[in-house]
Amino acid sequence: MGVPLFYRWLTNKYPNVTTKAIEERGVLDTTLPNPNGIEFDNLYLDMNGIIHPCFHPEDHECPPETFEHVFNNIFEYIDHLFSIIRPRKLLYMAIDGVAPRAKMNQQRLRRFRTAKDKEIAEAEEDKLRAEFEMEGKPVLPKHETEVSDSNIITPGTEFMYRLSEALRSYITSRISNDRGWRNIKVILSDANVPGEGEHKIMSFIRHQRNVTTYDPNTRHCLYGLDADLIMLALAVHEVHFSILREDVQQQGQQQIQGSSNMTNKSTSLVKKPYELLHIWILRHYLELDIKAPVDSNPPDNMKIDLERIVDDFIFMCFFAGNDFLPHMPSLDIHEGSIDLLISVYKKEFKNLGGYLVNMSQDVENKNMGYIKLSRVEKFILLVGSYEEKIFKKRLALRERKLKQLCNYSDEIIDQNTKELKEKLKHNLRKNTDLFKQGVWTDKVRLGTLDWKQRYYKEKFPAESSQDIGNQKKELVTKYTEGLLWVLLYYFSGVPSWTWFYPYHYAPFASDMKGLAQVRVKFKKGSPFKPFDQLLAVLPPKSAHALPKVYQALLTDEGSRIIDFYPTVNWYAKVNIALFSGLDFDIDTDGKRFMWQGICKLPFIEEGRLLSETKELDKDLLEVEAVRNKNSVDQLYLSSTQELASQILALSFNQKELVEIDTAKSDGIGGFIRLSDQDTEMVQRKVKNNDEENCVLCVSFETAAVVVHIPRLLEGVKLPEKNISEADLMEAVLWHEYEVNKPPNKLMHGRGFVRNSAEATFKVAGNGRGMGRGKVNNSFNRREHVECSSGPSWTSKSIHEGYEGYGRRFTSDASSEVIYKGAGNGWGAGRGPGNTGLNGREHIESTRWGIPHKDAGQVNTGLNSREHIQSTSWGMPHKDAGKGWGAGRGQVNTSLNSREHIESTRWGIPHKDAGNGWEDGKVSSPVGSSSNLKQQARPYGRAQPINNSFRPGVDGVTYGTNNAWRPSTKYGSYSGNHQGRGQHGSTDSARGSGSHYK
Repeated sequence: MGVPLFYRWLTNKYPNVTTKAIEERGVLDTTLPNPNGIEFDNLYLDMNGIIHPCFHPEDHECPPETFEHVFNNIFEYIDHLFSIIRPRKLLYMAIDGVAPRAKMNQQRLRRFRTAKDKEIAEAEEDKLRAEFEMEGKPVLPKHETEVSDSNIITPGTEFMYRLSEALRSYITSRISNDRGWRNIKVILSDANVPGEGEHKIMSFIRHQRNVTTYDPNTRHCLYGLDADLIMLALAVHEVHFSILREDVQQQGQQQIQGSSNMTNKSTSLVKKPYELLHIWILRHYLELDIKAPVDSNPPDNMKIDLERIVDDFIFMCFFAGNDFLPHMPSLDIHEGSIDLLISVYKKEFKNLGGYLVNMSQDVENKNMGYIKLSRVEKFILLVGSYEEKIFKKRLALRERKLKQLCNYSDEIIDQNTKELKEKLKHNLRKNTDLFKQGVWTDKVRLGTLDWKQRYYKEKFPAESSQDIGNQKKELVTKYTEGLLWVLLYYFSGVPSWTWFYPYHYAPFASDMKGLAQVRVKFKKGSPFKPFDQLLAVLPPKSAHALPKVYQALLTDEGSRIIDFYPTVNWYAKVNIALFSGLDFDIDTDGKRFMWQGICKLPFIEEGRLLSETKELDKDLLEVEAVRNKNSVDQLYLSSTQELASQILALSFNQKELVEIDTAKSDGIGGFIRLSDQDTEMVQRKVKNNDEENCVLCVSFETAAVVVHIPRLLEGVKLPEKNISEADLMEAVLWHEYEVNKPPNKLMHGRGFVRNSAEATFKVAGNGRGMGRGKVNNSFNRREHVECSSGPSWTSKSIHEGYEGYGRRFTSDASSEVIYKGAGNGWGAGRGPGNTGLNGREHIESTRWGIPHKDAGQVNTGLNSREHIQSTSWGMPHKDAGKGWGAGRGQVNTSLNSREHIESTRWGIPHKDAGNGWEDGKVSSPVGSSSNLKQQARPYGRAQPINNSFRPGVDGVTYGTNNAWRPSTKYGSYSGNHQGRGQHGSTDSARGSGSHYK
């Protein structure tokens, strides 16, 4: 499961939660100490996060063409991950098995979309190949391979069966030949074991926590790409837990070269660097960001418990996105939905009466004591009160974007084959852009009058007010059931294999009235067989992945379930290609791209499907029957390990499970039995001393019912807390500023001023009040003002030199920013005549976001009625006088009085900036970063201020920027009191730096 953008949000919000993973290269001895400074006990691999990039790597010059190539890539990938983590006790590999019905609907949607996207891409590629041939450009020939259809990465297919066999051989080889593997146990949970990979892993960990001899200080590391792994890791309440994944925000790439002996190195993968996300640091952040504010004003007689806060945080995140329910229309992570949820929770915790969930309660109890639905209802209705503001802002941004799209242009690429691939990718994206194709629609128009009524009429069969009311009630019931299902799934395992949400759309948060009255008792049911799931999720284009006796069910017009497999002409309206049929809708209303549309596939009727497959099971080949069985995990270990003695004592005729002796298993608990006759043969060899180091394999299972323990275990040693309030930043809610990108992406993601706002920049001269000296040399030649980030930053660090602009800003307890080296001030005189802004210099800054072009000599290109438009400020600035730097002209009358300046980077409206802006003052000072304001200054950049704004090096506090003397050559301003900067003249080498109080 994935929660789009959650990981990016989390690492921007809490950046110190991750550290770069140290990756050693070459032939490695993994028995040596871990270079990352942590000795991990257990490594868990969510294998689908490995299989997919090895099957169809992005932008790879030589992608794999056979199953064997894919398998070799996977082995190489595992070797590399193993070398980074070096587990000392256990390696657990979990492949997605048959999923619950609630997840199958999403899998079905993805696979139908994948098949159609592939068809579209093939048609576009054929068109481009014909064009290239006419132009005489030779390209590599097109050909089908074993791995052309990624939909075969589904339980029950031949590919997944052969992958399991290959992994068994790989594990045996590594245990036999690699010293780092010889002393660990390996569990393989393949595609025939029901359940999603990450949830099988969490079920294993929950069981271990119930084992009497379990060590509460066990160090876990989980590899996987899905963001929901973070919530799952939090949910098990294990402190010593880390998540390993690629650094998706790192631009640099590197080649993986593991220890496997691959015959074709051209298929090696190009991967980004890895990073570790530490759950204990995230818990520290949540303690400071959520628990501390709640603890300052708790409900009467309530002691605030961090473990309960963590559980509530997990539950709140379900509203922002999951694979089992459609997200509410107003809650998108890229629009700050999680910040909104957290803000409402902290503000209203006391009024709500306390926590939302209590996972220490019996989840089987009919009274549902594990959740307080009355509080949840109050909470989500409070969130819903912001919906109209969110929709109105979304509408305004969309209209602004539509106006900007007229400036779009294509790129030209040189190399033939590479050009074909790039052009194909470009064309597919361009042709599915509904804005550019002129076919974008928005019938609902969220945020305008009567938007709710239009939503229910367009998305549901509801016309009258009574129909709408009934539909709302049904949606609230089913959506609440869904929230309860997801909650139990994350904390206790699958509550029902058969339940699913029966709609394509969600209700509004503001319509969730009555959810407190919902009661549900889930029926456990049983998982589908692998072939049944294939029929439930695969499109007709992927029928080849099924046994032949099944294929007719989804391709033959006479099939009694053919209505489950419609086709769609979903791209025809943008003139890519025409496809027959229009049996279901792709709802793109209000969406920019076709791929964002809601695929309204009919829901599978379980009874009808199973009645068809039941008749066909008897016709399966023997190997196909094996592929169609649900199985259990397999445990592998060397015969030299202590647990081997218990395994060697087992009999093949012994059908009952045997509990593992944890004194011999490094504390790992569970139940085992011999899996097949091959295992018994290995036993005989060991007993007869035919082989000194054999690999033993047994079936492994955990207890059917495991009690979830939603707290830290006794004896756990808590890591040292290295996060403080200075590492937090108060997020500005998305609907409270006019532009799109949240300000915390600037101030946090790049290491800018965080909760406090003192940053010291040296080589800036003697202050920032009256003159700039030589500072402009840092801004010439298209300089980018970027600040890096990293775990080494401390809140008191000071960076030297011009290059400090490319390093980290610093954090402190005050809310002022100090720029040193600016000559004798920053306003009265600019030093050497703005040498960095002359000619046609282009200054682009991720901090201020305003490109300054055609500045002329002393910015003459910005004079008169020059129109400076910036997505960073969000408004045009006109009538800037006879040069916005050489002189202020009309004292910037368009920005005086109560003008409103908006900033994407800061997101803070600045009003009442004085009656002439010549004073350079904001009407009220600020004393802390939570009230951080900005001061507009020449060239459109913004600066925070407070009541002690411009200190000099002598510690004296000086007045603000009301001293300005431009060159008489370029106009004058009579409001000048002190400055000597003489902008634009040859004698303005240095400002006078006259300071005053």
